[in-house]
Amino acid sequence: MCNEAVAHIEHMLERQQQLLSLAEQQAWGAFSEGIEHYRQQMILLMEVDINPLEETCRREVTARLAHLLTENARLMQHIPVRLTALRSEITALQKSRHSARAYNEILLG
Repeated sequence: MCNEAVAHIEHMLERQQQLLSLAEQQAWGAFSEGIEHYRQQMILLMEVDINPLEETCRREVTARLAHLLTENARLMQHIPVRLTALRSEITALQKSRHSARAYNEILLG
């Protein structure tokens, strides 16, 4: 069980680094696809009960989980930045649509 928990956390850290790299590159399409799988894996990880583990293993898993949470905070900092960019894009689209509508009204009189 200990090795499985550690392996799962290590996999999550690897995936997290990939997502962080995608966010830094602003590869939002790939980021969006990957973040959902990451979220699902985090939920599964939260369901793992580490209480039955030996003390040494529990300490190792706890330390790795703390590292995962620290890195997760770095990853989550990119989401508000993306939301702000999306809001700006939506606003620009709405303005463009309004301009097109006004132009058509003038043409069609």
